[in-house]
Amino acid sequence: MAHSPTVSVGPWIAVLRGRRHLTRWALADLLDLPVDRAVTFALLTKVEAGVLTASPALVAACAKAMGTSDAALVAGPHGPDDQLAALMARIGAGLDLLDLPPTRMCGPGRCPS
Repeated sequence: MAHSPTVSVGPWIAVLRGRRHLTRWALADLLDLPVDRAVTFALLTKVEAGVLTASPALVAACAKAMGTSDAALVAGPHGPDDQLAALMARIGAGLDLLDLPPTRMCGPGRCPS
């Protein structure tokens, strides 16, 4: 079942904002919305509190400002965070470079045939 970008994403926006060490004012400054900073701050405050429902435009702007995808933002705490997924992919690629063939646990001449 696909998630709607308007379903209780507000609290998760607040969590991600905190994880990225952004104040509400700082996030409001980063959002590319066609309203002034004070209106954006007020909107963000009400959405995070669950008083208003986040529009798809607000979800997209918040995701972009916080370096994640709309899908990760909508998925909430139970979905993957794009930055974490990217980091895990890089770690996996690095470990693949170190993937050596298995060695025998016994030394030369000491292993049973």
